[in-house]
Amino acid sequence: MSMRIWNTVLERRHLRDLLLYTGQLIILRAQQEEDDSSSSSSSDSSDSSSSGSFGSNNSIGTTSTIDYCIRQTLQFGRKIYTPTFDATIDWHCQKVVEDFSEIFCQSNFCFRPMHLRLLFDLLWPRMRPLLHGQQTRIVTQHGYVCKYETGMLILFYRMSFPRRLSPDMEQVFCMRKSALLSIISTFREVLHTVSLPYLSTPGLFFNRFDYYGSLIDAKTNGAITTVWAFIDGTLRRTCRPTYCQKAAYSGHKRCHGIKFQSVIAPDGLIVDLYGPIAGSRHDLYMLAESGLLPKLRELMPEGEAIYSIFGDPAYPQSEYLLGSFTNTIANSDEAEWNTVLSKVRICVEWGFKEIAMQWSYLDFKKQMKIFEAPIAQYYIVGGFLCNCRNTIYGSQTQEYYNAKALSLEEYINLVN
Repeated sequence: MSMRIWNTVLERRHLRDLLLYTGQLIILRAQQEEDDSSSSSSSDSSDSSSSGSFGSNNSIGTTSTIDYCIRQTLQFGRKIYTPTFDATIDWHCQKVVEDFSEIFCQSNFCFRPMHLRLLFDLLWPRMRPLLHGQQTRIVTQHGYVCKYETGMLILFYRMSFPRRLSPDMEQVFCMRKSALLSIISTFREVLHTVSLPYLSTPGLFFNRFDYYGSLIDAKTNGAITTVWAFIDGTLRRTCRPTYCQKAAYSGHKRCHGIKFQSVIAPDGLIVDLYGPIAGSRHDLYMLAESGLLPKLRELMPEGEAIYSIFGDPAYPQSEYLLGSFTNTIANSDEAEWNTVLSKVRICVEWGFKEIAMQWSYLDFKKQMKIFEAPIAQYYIVGGFLCNCRNTIYGSQTQEYYNAKALSLEEYINLVN
């Protein structure tokens, strides 16, 4: 069920004009009745009958006009305030994975049914302390009740493609628009909290640094042996904000947006994801704010084997971060080295592509409104879910490096 209450400014103005016009006609009819009664008592019988006949006709016309205006006002007000029902929808039904076909799940939830159930089961122990209720009855922030499985499906369906809540999602999940909004908000915030440790702790993958380094070494034919991941920043385009337009505007991309920093491993997993940062900021500022280098320094103190991450020429050179050579001469060794490393560094761009492609709602600029939509939460949740997909179905980066990825259970269990 969806409620239409004051949908447009035009409807409010039209109803107000109808009320004012009807009130004026009622006052006019009352004044006419007083004038007719006074004139009929002071005139003679012949004049009284003729004027009474004219006054009666005028009164009848005014009465019919007033009745018509009252009917129109009541009809229009009833249209605005009356809930609209769709007779084809069972509003008391809550959908679960078994209610959808495998093709529908792949197209709209980005997972197969069996993998959806596996993912939900693995995430439930981590989401349970942050949710109110049990698996069969979760109470949202605004008091709406749904199943845990239903809430996760609604969030996945929302992120997979830019759809309307009403009537598209109402027809699929048999829930009111207000309930869908509350469920999406609750599960998005909880899943965002669960996702943060996986995307902000590079130490979770410390045992795989040697393996990552060997994959990159083999792909570059020994051109570099100490790199285990690649770093870059991306700008997510948004609507032009009402406030802070200058801070959100990127002169390089010629658009408004917010920036995120990502570190991608050769198996396609996002090891570190930081943001949001104002679109006008440089990647170096984002690197300093993220605290990534201090995290790597804690993992690999001096005297131990040091593995570095690799970035474009915008990043500074250090023992934990390498970059391409700048101002190289054509056909020089430095230029050839840049060419070799740029071919393997492209995987970080593939990581950005995966998030935008699998969760298309995040790439819909009209819905990405700064100060109105939780863009950062959606993007971080999208990055975490892309990691989960990569452990099951693989990715372009994994195929490029011929890497062996973690299983979904191993990835989820990285965080205790």
